[in-house]
This record gives sequence, C-alpha cells and structure tokens, in this order.
Amino acid sequence: MRPFGPHYIRPAQASGAGVGPLFPDNPRLMTLFHTPILLPRSEQIHVEAVTAAAVGEPFVCLLWVASQLQPLPAAGTDVRWIRYTNTDTVSPNGWFRLTSANTAFEQSLPGGVYAVMGMEHFSATAQAARLVFAGQSERPGVIAMNSAGGAAGGVTGRNHPAFYDGSLGVFGQFQNGNWPGIEVLCNGADTSAEGYLWVAKVS
Repeated sequence: MRPFGPHYIRPAQASGAGVGPLFPDNPRLMTLFHTPILLPRSEQIHVEAVTAAAVGEPFVCLLWVASQLQPLPAAGTDVRWIRYTNTDTVSPNGWFRLTSANTAFEQSLPGGVYAVMGMEHFSATAQAARLVFAGQSERPGVIAMNSAGGAAGGVTGRNHPAFYDGSLGVFGQFQNGNWPGIEVLCNGADTSAEGYLWVAKVS
C-alpha cells in the first residue's frame, strides 16, 4: 500500500517559443541535491502529464538518477572547456548517437585521464544530450539549448546553473584520444550541432 501520492515535478517548463517541447534560455529544473528522492529497489518509474490544450501535445521528461555523486577533482587541477562540432543528420524524437566520423574536437589533449564535470550542447531543435563512457553503464547528461527562442536560446544562451557549477559531480572519465560518445534527443532532423565539455586532467 502506498502511504503517499506520486511526487510532483515543480517547477515544470512550458514549451519554448511554441515550437514543440524545447527548452528556452535558463530553463526551469527541479533540483533535489539536498533532499533526493530515494527509489525503492526494483520499483519502476512512471511519469504522468496533463495539458489544458484541446488537442494532444508532446511531453518530454528528463530524470537524473544516481547511486551517488563522484566528487570533483581537487583545487589546482588543470580544468578547461573543450569545444566540439558535429554534422550528422539526427533522427528526431529518440536518442541518436553522434558518429565519431562527423564529430570534431577543437583540441587534442596531452596524455592522461580526464574527468568530465559539465557539458553544453546546442542544435536547432535539441532537447537533451548525454555522454557514453567506456566501461560505465550510467549515461549522464544535460538539458540542451536550441534556437527556438532566438539568440537567447542558442549558443549565447544560459543553461541551468547545475550544468556549470559542479552540482552533478563528475560525469565520468576517459583516456585522452578516446572521447566519450555523445547521444542527443532532438525534436527535428537537425543537421549540425555544437557543444562543450568541461574537463579536468586527473592523472
């Protein structure tokens, strides 16, 4: 028997510029860093949504689930943002793995192991992006930014602070030259993308 009703997600984000379920500049995000919801073992997660629209409309729900947060590297560690671009044609309304052949990172990294602590991803109808690390089952990610809201929603826009300030801990680690894979969720068949990884050299 359930002693309480389901959790409400507050605040929720309305559609960006009326173009599908896209996120605007500085999107609303329910963060529970200090009071996380504990999930019973083996219990499924369901999401229910309602709308006042006369016709059906799409909903997107992004959940961040973790057993723990990995602490950030110590102060004084070499930390920097690394830019990448991609020219794949994305299949919309489902997670799409960007190909390494069409993804270019602007910098090559010196030999060593690097930790990813944050991420930005931009494309015309992007909703979310996540990373795939070798040997890691978790796929941490971020809300993506898009051009639906004009310049404020594009590469000049600001995402939620949690994706910049280390609130999510270390996403994962990779060896130089073996960049993590990137998966994106888009509302349309985007043909170009840009993004940044916030990385720190840890060994």
